[in-house]
Amino acid sequence: MTPIEPPEETNSFSVDDLKHIFERCNLDLVRYERIDEGVNTLFTVETGPDSQLVVVKAFTCSGAPGDVTTEVLLYRQMAAHTSIPVPTVIATNPSPVRCSPWAVLQKVPGENLDADTDRLPLEVLNRLYYEAGAYLGELHATFEFDSFGNVAAEGDALISDGSSSTWADMFNAILAPRLAGISSGRFSAFRPGVEQFLERTRYVLDDVDLPVLVHDDYRLGNMLVDPFVPSAPITAILDWESAFVGHHEYDLAIAEYMMIEQQFDDPRDESLRNRLRTRLYDGYSDRYSLTEDARAETRRHVYRVARILQHMCAFPVVWDGHSRARRAQEAEVLERHLQNALDAVY
Repeated sequence: MTPIEPPEETNSFSVDDLKHIFERCNLDLVRYERIDEGVNTLFTVETGPDSQLVVVKAFTCSGAPGDVTTEVLLYRQMAAHTSIPVPTVIATNPSPVRCSPWAVLQKVPGENLDADTDRLPLEVLNRLYYEAGAYLGELHATFEFDSFGNVAAEGDALISDGSSSTWADMFNAILAPRLAGISSGRFSAFRPGVEQFLERTRYVLDDVDLPVLVHDDYRLGNMLVDPFVPSAPITAILDWESAFVGHHEYDLAIAEYMMIEQQFDDPRDESLRNRLRTRLYDGYSDRYSLTEDARAETRRHVYRVARILQHMCAFPVVWDGHSRARRAQEAEVLERHLQNALDAVY
């Protein structure tokens, strides 16, 4: 799968900072290990005397105090108002003097199976995708807002900052840098066709209302699964730093793209993709109602195009250092996915 381009790191965080945090929290630091995942700085830490495992997240990329406060509140609101599994927040400091903002989180048991789904039998994949859909539907059903925009903290409540008067305005703001990002380089030939597609389909965004909280990066890579339990349950849904107040169909469409079309890209997997798509949508619709009409189906493809453009913009950074053959292979996958989405709307 093509990860999202990491933002530029703007803050620092050292091992000395890690040790200082544990001193301030009156926790014994027994041992630590850097986690090479995500866009921020992560450590797994064993604390004494009971050998409890925690995760320290230093917000070295998304480090504004308001961002940190909001993400921590998101975890706490999920735990308080939903059955969505998230880590418990043990301690946090959104504006420390000596280092990046940070949070200490419970270490949740489970594994990231993003690149290892072949370990799971079909019946477990069926259940996993149903459960993932149900949690996403529950998210959208639980947190509704009066306006579209960035999600923010107001005391103990999540609010929308109302930065966009309509969903169409917000979606166009999301698209603008992605279109600019493919104006030159490997994928530039696609821009005219994409712009024609978006102009032809813009009408389907006009009647969108009901702003909800969207995760915006809902995929297997941001989930922990316990493969040692026969049902392989989802034990945590992570990385809420991209969340905003948007359209529920957008979140579902990009989740479908990343969890199905990207995850099982082999043309021979068509039957599996169809089965898992059905399970994802079954779980979702059990928690939140779906609109099934021609406009909704067109929006689904529009939203897929938006996410593929994001992956195309990230391509030079994500695949830098790989062989020419591997880069060509991954570029061909994105080009095929984009063309399929463009061709799906006549």
